[in-house]
Amino acid sequence: MKFFLKLLLILILPISINAHSLLLNVFDNEDNTITVEGIFNTGESAAGALIQLTSISSEEIIYEKRLSEESELTIEIPKEPYLIILMGGPGHKITKNGIPPLAGFAKSTSDTKEKNKKKRSDKLNIDLSSSTAVNISIISAFILLFLTIFISIRNTNKILKEIKKK
Repeated sequence: MKFFLKLLLILILPISINAHSLLLNVFDNEDNTITVEGIFNTGESAAGALIQLTSISSEEIIYEKRLSEESELTIEIPKEPYLIILMGGPGHKITKNGIPPLAGFAKSTSDTKEKNKKKRSDKLNIDLSSSTAVNISIISAFILLFLTIFISIRNTNKILKEIKKK
């Protein structure tokens, strides 16, 4: 039984070790630009994560680009109220309100939404292979496979010992 618990601990431990969360830092450069930085709380770079600036009033995508190798981008501040969205993969999405430009926003957030607004295309649709449920199912299947092999080896050894005794 102790061996089984140790084996289970060894199999489950790597899952908790890889736990991390995405952080979004926004800095005002005070020259009508902002620097957006994405990083994981483990210190790992978020290079390649998608940055979107989305208009609050019309919900249109104003700006969209992936983070560079340095995990940061310098972007000109839009003239209308906006949200900064950082998408770093399934389960890693952060939204923050945008910093206003030095002269303030030209449009107010109380503007009526346009009737024919663009449909937002989500660049990070969850595929079946990246779904949490599928990942848990695969991990469970491997655990059951290893347990089956372990029990089979143990029972085979018992049978061989019984045969040798006779």
